[in-house]
Amino acid sequence: MTEDKIHGWAAFEAGTAVKPWSYTPRPLGENDVEIKILYSGICGSDLHTIKDEWAGTSFPAIVGHEIVGKVTKLGSGVSAHQIGDLVGVGAQVY
Repeated sequence: MTEDKIHGWAAFEAGTAVKPWSYTPRPLGENDVEIKILYSGICGSDLHTIKDEWAGTSFPAIVGHEIVGKVTKLGSGVSAHQIGDLVGVGAQVY
């Protein structure tokens, strides 16, 4: 991000309403792409996660996936994208 913080809506314990939360991300890795999120889906699996219905949720938890956004930073090993590219991220990211 162009800021030092990431801002989102997080659940702080199982079953509670989400609230604004900010955190400092880890440094961008060699193969990482930073994305300014424009759109993000919320689905049933996200609801199970913030309710901790599958056990093991680490709180605070920001859910949402199937992201569409623009590339804002590239790790030194990334060659498939350019700054400003419109990209989509599916539910599974490795």
